Amino acid sequence: MKSEGDIITKGRVNEYDLLRVTATVLVIIGHSCYLAMGGVHYEIPADSSWVYDSNLFRLIRFLSGWVYGFHMPLFFLLSGAIYHLKEEGRLKGLVCNKLKRLILPYYLCGLLFMLPVKRMTGYYNTENFTEAVTKFLVGKGDGHLWFLPALFWCFLIFWCLYRFVGRRNIYWVLILAALIQLLSGYMKFDFFLFKRGMGYLFWFALGYWFDGVRERLSEYSYYEYGICKFLFLLEIIILDIKFDFLNNFLTVIICSYAVYLLCIILVKKYKSLCERWEFRLLLKHSMHIYLFHDPLEYAVLLIAFTYSWLSSRLGCLAYMGMRIVGVIILSVVIGYIVEAIVGLGNKL
Repeated sequence: MKSEGDIITKGRVNEYDLLRVTATVLVIIGHSCYLAMGGVHYEIPADSSWVYDSNLFRLIRFLSGWVYGFHMPLFFLLSGAIYHLKEEGRLKGLVCNKLKRLILPYYLCGLLFMLPVKRMTGYYNTENFTEAVTKFLVGKGDGHLWFLPALFWCFLIFWCLYRFVGRRNIYWVLILAALIQLLSGYMKFDFFLFKRGMGYLFWFALGYWFDGVRERLSEYSYYEYGICKFLFLLEIIILDIKFDFLNNFLTVIICSYAVYLLCIILVKKYKSLCERWEFRLLLKHSMHIYLFHDPLEYAVLLIAFTYSWLSSRLGCLAYMGMRIVGVIILSVVIGYIVEAIVGLGNKL
């Protein structure tokens, strides 16, 4: 029998689904305000509209900087938690599954979309494009797709740690993962973003542990406890914004847990939220949004500055709208196209 706090539907944990969509949107917001990209450094024109310096745009720019403090560890935390929901399986099956779901999209999206779009938008020029492709092939290039091979290594190394010590005591896995993460910067072995992945291994392991204890947390039994906890953490976050007293570790823990609590509150308050078609659409295409959004940001930048969007009020609104909502919509559309091509290929 499911308890009041057991927010699970059809084998899925609804607050995890909401957290996944929320984390994806946070990444979009985090990438929505940069102006320097590769060989191009855009500057705000002197005749920009007052809208660009309005309170709304200042808030967006603040959020863009704030989410950078925790949004990628949050993805690793969520990945570890979701992994705990499923059977451990054999290493061969895990490797095959993650090669298909992580490494294959890394190469297909990178070679067929990210790199060409970056070249067309001026991120790379004729001289350095070949070098960029070569680095990308061996996992040494720049770009947002680093997350995929890094997560691949987290799955593999965590599987090994859990296999040998975690079954007896998961806390040994957390200790070892923390040590590996602390020492990752000194590692000599760095094949295909291995060091980058190990730099997030503890967060992945912590997410795995968290899913094992989450149903015993007070917010699962009492809605009011979740609200109280969230408001308390929100106050800490606000004070940290003003006085800057939290270190990186505590920032990740507090901000990630606050976002998680918010997701639980919303799921409990609005029972049908995770069944709405808009939400299901974003959830279904969250991977596509992550894969395609960043190169699209470069395209928006190129078009906006070529046609002086920031010089008018409407242009400013279109600029920021395209950098957040627009890239999400375009990513979903591209996702549909990719699915149609794959479906057609399977039929043939």
